[in-house]
Amino acid sequence: MKDISARFRGSIPQNLGKIADRHPDFSGTLYIWHEVYDGAAWLNETQKGRPYVTLWLTNKSNPHEQKIKLAIWERDGRTSDADPHFEATADIFKEKFKVCAWIMPDPDHGAHRLDLSLEAVILNTDSVPEAAAKAQGRLESFVRSKRLVPSVPNKPESTSTKSLPAAAAPDDDESMDIPF
Repeated sequence: MKDISARFRGSIPQNLGKIADRHPDFSGTLYIWHEVYDGAAWLNETQKGRPYVTLWLTNKSNPHEQKIKLAIWERDGRTSDADPHFEATADIFKEKFKVCAWIMPDPDHGAHRLDLSLEAVILNTDSVPEAAAKAQGRLESFVRSKRLVPSVPNKPESTSTKSLPAAAAPDDDESMDIPF
């Protein structure tokens, strides 16, 4: 399993060979988490004119690995050049990451480059929104009350097919509490 805890910083150069709109604005090779990735990125706009970057990362070492596809949104309220132009929190390999991007001049190539930062997010439960904290409390309470802790059986079950008991139908009053 790859170690994805290390912070990544790198750049993808502007695609000076772009001949069609569907080709990426930026393309190049990145070395992330000790593996080689092809990187492709497009500068896009929503229908309301809000800019964002679409980023695709494909593992060249393991072509069967799922492609990483991200949307990185324009950051409002930049106060310094160090603040990223684009920022998002995204799931990568079932982990939360803060993804930042800057479009920078690349004087060596007479073009631009996309600077990237990928950093694992340590969730701070103190900063969880109130609704999420309430839901977390309800979920923990439910699990404790039902003792929904997985247990390992003492001996293997026989290979015969067993039928499961039918689920009880909810009362009419209960079905009205379902929010969908």
